[in-house]
Amino acid sequence: MIIEKRCYKFRIKNGPIVDITPNIIESIIPFLQKNTTDREACGLLVGYKNKMSGNITINNLSLPGKTDTRNRVFCQIKDRIHRLFLKNQTLSKNYYIGNWHTHPQEIPVPSSTDIVEWNTVLQKDKTSCQYAFFLIFGNKDFKMWYGDYRTKCILEAEEMQRNNDLYIKE
Repeated sequence: MIIEKRCYKFRIKNGPIVDITPNIIESIIPFLQKNTTDREACGLLVGYKNKMSGNITINNLSLPGKTDTRNRVFCQIKDRIHRLFLKNQTLSKNYYIGNWHTHPQEIPVPSSTDIVEWNTVLQKDKTSCQYAFFLIFGNKDFKMWYGDYRTKCILEAEEMQRNNDLYIKE
């Protein structure tokens, strides 16, 4: 798959549908690690849970700050801009829902550091729903994982099936 500037829909096993809005994709594309000198980028994800459908929308993100730690294979959120971002997003009824970062691979695979960090999120952080979401963007594809606060399990989410530009209702 080539990363396209469009809405993506993922289904959580025995759970809701998760929409990732096109602005998320568009904002991250400039940070993809296509050159050997490109550094990892990371940030926070915000969104909301639809009270009627139970579906989740991820619709905004923070971008790397000047004081974040960034190198070829590591990124750590340190800049206060991320906290200010979260505070401002609550005015729009968007709440912390997870994290994103890039990898220098074509198709991303979580590292052991990623898994440890995600488990820490499930132990210490709270999101606006039952799940925490983790996006990793490679050069040609991106993947989404989710952690369930009740079971403490982290699973990869599957993109819903599409017919051309339309998602197929399951």
